[in-house]
Amino acid sequence: MATYVFSVDRVEIHNQKADTNHSDSDWLSFIVTVANPITKNVETFPAGTHHIGSIIHTGDTLTGPFTSNPITVEDSDVVTVNYLITNLGSSKDEDQFAEAVKVTDKAVGVVGPIAGAAIGLFVGDPAAGLKIGQEIAKGFDTLINTLSDIFDFFNIHVGAANCNGEVLHDTLTFQPNELKQAVNRPASREYTGPQENSRCGMPPHSKVTFSIKDMARVSFRSINFSGRFVRHINFLGELTPVINELDKNDGTFDMVPGLADSRFVSLRSVNFPNHFLRHQDFRLKLQERPSPEDRLFNQDATFILQPGLADAMASSFKSLNFPDRFIRHRDFHLFIEPLSSPNIALDATFKIEPGFIPPPPPPK
Repeated sequence: MATYVFSVDRVEIHNQKADTNHSDSDWLSFIVTVANPITKNVETFPAGTHHIGSIIHTGDTLTGPFTSNPITVEDSDVVTVNYLITNLGSSKDEDQFAEAVKVTDKAVGVVGPIAGAAIGLFVGDPAAGLKIGQEIAKGFDTLINTLSDIFDFFNIHVGAANCNGEVLHDTLTFQPNELKQAVNRPASREYTGPQENSRCGMPPHSKVTFSIKDMARVSFRSINFSGRFVRHINFLGELTPVINELDKNDGTFDMVPGLADSRFVSLRSVNFPNHFLRHQDFRLKLQERPSPEDRLFNQDATFILQPGLADAMASSFKSLNFPDRFIRHRDFHLFIEPLSSPNIALDATFKIEPGFIPPPPPPK
């Protein structure tokens, strides 16, 4: 298995959604479907919602990367990425995130059943991956074409009152093995979106540059202490600034399929081979894996990656064998603690970033 992220690296605004007297406030939503035509397993999930700009005008360039949540896949999986940019500039600032999440969740609710039906319909077909992607794209297009009705349903008001609505949307399908072939190979597409309200002027026109990034080697930045990162010191999990080469090595991990359950993740040190972050007495520690058969170690070192407790655009790590507990920092030490703990939402939310230490080059 391997882990990737889909990244929107840049959005060039050739023509904004709102009229020239106003500005756009754009939100990017990712929906990911992972389907395996061999096993018939299929999963559709919201993979991140980003506020990519709040005062956007024609001629602006929005520079990312704006990345999806990590996507862990088998070589035989078909992966479909739906992305949607909506302008919510006519909504109150404090309401925009909730509105963007509602639209994303609605899309998941539409795409999920389509993917589930398609995997059964096309299983065994050599072109199954392409056909699954086509069915998902068709359903996503239908959803977006009714976006005005959906916004009205959620009280987001796309209509005569303002210029809220779709800026662009797309569906990308990656056949088995294509994700790893696409790593670090940027591509671009141009889009002309709809304009529901003639008062808002010309339709929005944008250029999006996107890429696939290998996220096997990562670092974890605290969301509420943005200058500090997860790292090990004396084989204990800590949260510190990263200043020198030792800090960078200690603060970089290989995110690998979970030792106890490959659907989830384990975090392996890059400078202590075969050492993993695991909890012991609820303290996070770096320890060597005794053997592949050590059931307790494997469970203690496996975490369920999910949208951040304090910020859905970041990530939180739930313990596999203590599912009411999350990795969090307290006094800059790392523990797994329950949701009832004070301030846990912020302390248990981290941004996943490329590792300070790059992965070794592939063998020639």
